[in-house]
Amino acid sequence: MGGQEYLVELIDAFLEDAPQLLSQLRVGFEDSDASTLTRAAHTLKSNSAEFGATNLYHLCKDLEAMGKAGTLDDVAQLVVQAETEYERVKVALEGERNG
Repeated sequence: MGGQEYLVELIDAFLEDAPQLLSQLRVGFEDSDASTLTRAAHTLKSNSAEFGATNLYHLCKDLEAMGKAGTLDDVAQLVVQAETEYERVKVALEGERNG
């Protein structure tokens, strides 16, 4: 498999997994479930780092830390920011994939 084909597979996997992880972030927040929030933020953080999506990475890093600490008071704003930032990342990755 060529490098471009492999990259397309990675992008497709990220674009398939990320919406589910964002949904889990929201559920974790809405249900005050720090464990769910922490797991989703950790996975999305790692995946974002692989693509150089630094803004999304830092948002998820903050969400993960808040989940670990059990301080969910200010999580709603960060979840919305992560969702918005993901849309930017998605557009960039789709451009790269189709490029």
